[in-house]
Amino acid sequence: MDDGVSAMLRILDAEFPAVEKMTGPEARAAVAARRRPVTNLDDVQRTEDRAVEGGIGIRIYYPHHDARACPMPAVVFYHGGGFVLCDIESHDGFCRAMSRHTHTVVVSVDYRLAPESAAPAAAEDAFAAFCWVVAHAGVLGVDPQRLAVAGDSAGGNLAAVTAILCRERATPMPAAQIL
Repeated sequence: MDDGVSAMLRILDAEFPAVEKMTGPEARAAVAARRRPVTNLDDVQRTEDRAVEGGIGIRIYYPHHDARACPMPAVVFYHGGGFVLCDIESHDGFCRAMSRHTHTVVVSVDYRLAPESAAPAAAEDAFAAFCWVVAHAGVLGVDPQRLAVAGDSAGGNLAAVTAILCRERATPMPAAQIL
């Protein structure tokens, strides 16, 4: 590996808290304490926090466009964080930017985290949230035929698993996966 890259990785590693030595809640708090404020609040027209079936939290991001004028495409987004770290807040700025730049309604899912909630809790939450969006597409102003699943890191895994569960459980399939 290039010496410059190695040096940069050492610096990044030295600055990151030793989450591997912490409990799940301690690690989440340590990572959350490092967050920078979201600076792109105006990227979207509005957001809406909800709890869907099973108490799963979601945040809906509406772009600067009247979603009720015509059904819009949508993205159901699952955050990364190794199934332990991160949450809706950690990816808020990213979801705002995604909504703005893709002109889509973005639904960010606050799935249950490990170790408090063992597998397959996160996958079941991801699938349930996707199915909720499909079932409520009309109210949300989204086109269920143009509904994608997306995620980074662990969230990418959840997006892929959601598509597989849709196939296995004979429910509507996402139009695309962004992993």
